[in-house]
Amino acid sequence: MTESEFWVRGHIPGRPLMPGVVMCEAAAQAASFLITHCVEKPLGFVGFGGMDAVRFRGTVVPGDRFVIVGEITDLRIRWATFRCQAFVGTKMVFEGIIYGVPLAALPSSD
Repeated sequence: MTESEFWVRGHIPGRPLMPGVVMCEAAAQAASFLITHCVEKPLGFVGFGGMDAVRFRGTVVPGDRFVIVGEITDLRIRWATFRCQAFVGTKMVFEGIIYGVPLAALPSSD
């Protein structure tokens, strides 16, 4: 993340930081990737179905390395649950539960 990102400049004038909603989206993207690429029977494309127990424990500022770790805690045909945490260095700055739902493939434009 750099100070030139549009969402950093405009979030809190004079105090550039990563908005919580961007942290949530990053966690949802990580969950979708993990569920799509790292399970034996993937669900196909997994969309963001919701979140629970989200807590922000610190700030993420330009120059920080935002590292997301997580695990699939429940995987079913209709949904998946992903428990995650995010760190800057050794400090946890975010945690939560992300729910994923399989979405149908987009129709071909051919």
